[in-house]
Amino acid sequence: MRRNPVMNPAAVRELLPWLPPTHTIWSIPAGVHWDAVRAPRSVGAIAIRELGDACGPVICDPWTRFVYVLTNTGSTTNWDVRETMAYWPTTYVEVPPLGAEEHQLHWAVEPTGPGHLTDVELLRTALGTAVDSAFGPRTEHVG
Repeated sequence: MRRNPVMNPAAVRELLPWLPPTHTIWSIPAGVHWDAVRAPRSVGAIAIRELGDACGPVICDPWTRFVYVLTNTGSTTNWDVRETMAYWPTTYVEVPPLGAEEHQLHWAVEPTGPGHLTDVELLRTALGTAVDSAFGPRTEHVG
């Protein structure tokens, strides 16, 4: 997990009203503060490494083994990376508090403040590469 070394959790929560308080999980609608892209945890881990500092907040659900990468609102309407799913208006994302432990719903990459979300085109490239690496390149079926 990448923690924000500059700001304390209280300061980040003050800047991001959609973050729940400690020991609480909120169900937040996508498409209001951000959109999200769900990916298998193994694929998401590859993409997070590839994105490096360009990666914004990422939620990790250890029970379903999915990660949710937060992107700009409205940026996922034409999402098309196989094995992943865009979350936008009418879908909800479970959001953990800052500092949640890894055996719980937690942040794989913690939010650092307003506007620091993952660029959707960089995410599309990173996840596309990670999916091809994990599942092999996409093949077209003729039939």
